Amino acid sequence: WSIATIFVPICAKISLRVLWGNRILLGIAEGVTFPSIYHLLALNVPSAERSRSIACLSTGVFLGAVVAFYISPIIMKQYGWEFVFYFFGGVGLLWVCLWTLFWVFVAKQDREYQVLAK
Repeated sequence: WSIATIFVPICAKISLRVLWGNRILLGIAEGVTFPSIYHLLALNVPSAERSRSIACLSTGVFLGAVVAFYISPIIMKQYGWEFVFYFFGGVGLLWVCLWTLFWVFVAKQDREYQVLAK
């Protein structure tokens, strides 16, 4: 998502067809996201906590949209429409890096505990 988002202004400058191709690829990648997330939650979250996890996920999705709708015009006015895509793509890449670090270093202890508990 993030890489495709960063490339939107570049694709738009090349041609409309290239932009469409970018958006189609983004849509294909986006289409598997929620089923994958729900599958991961089913595998990794205890059943008593699953509803809360899904509620937090859903809340985060809608809260993110609200924040994006609020700050996008501010970013656009200050830096131009292209920077909105660079900003949110960059935030997405940063989030992936932070989440990966969390998974490798912090969640590793929890995964080891789950293996020992079985």
